[in-house]
Amino acid sequence: MSKCNKIFSELKPFNKEIFRKRFWDTEKDKPQSLLLTELFDYYIENRENIKPTTIDSLRYTRNRFENFKAGITVGDVTVSFLKEI
Repeated sequence: MSKCNKIFSELKPFNKEIFRKRFWDTEKDKPQSLLLTELFDYYIENRENIKPTTIDSLRYTRNRFENFKAGITVGDVTVSFLKEI
């Protein structure tokens, strides 16, 4: 879902000023950590025009990483780690 659609769907009733403020507030949309699950979810939610099959592949990959090592972060992914998988 695009950023505008997401904000619009959350504003009930619609308020133009709040919409503009939330649209330009970019800090809220950024992931808060380097956990792979959050980064995958952020990418899926904020990237436009992703094919459903690509979304399924991204979710599968996210889940495989999480199943292999719970709470995995970007820093944990190294060449030796990938060879273990």
